[in-house]
Amino acid sequence: MWEPEMVLEPDSGAWVRFWKVVEDAGVWRWEKNYENPEILDGTQWFLKLKYQSRGIKSSGSNAFPGCQEPDFSEECEFGQFIKGLRELTGEAEIG
Repeated sequence: MWEPEMVLEPDSGAWVRFWKVVEDAGVWRWEKNYENPEILDGTQWFLKLKYQSRGIKSSGSNAFPGCQEPDFSEECEFGQFIKGLRELTGEAEIG
């Protein structure tokens, strides 16, 4: 089901914290694709991110950067990023 687009306007401090999370999670070094072919149904994700002169497109199917399993804890690069995105947007249900 398609959900309507939401427009969020984080303050400058929130953006500064978010871009630090992006750096700390190593997002700019993520691979183009992460896959776990042993799982037939699960979680698919896609990220397209651009900041200043940097950009990345990365995606996955049941595999995540820095995680062996769908781990959204701070020990996992993907989990760090999701936490930062939640804090930026104020949305608890991202990921």
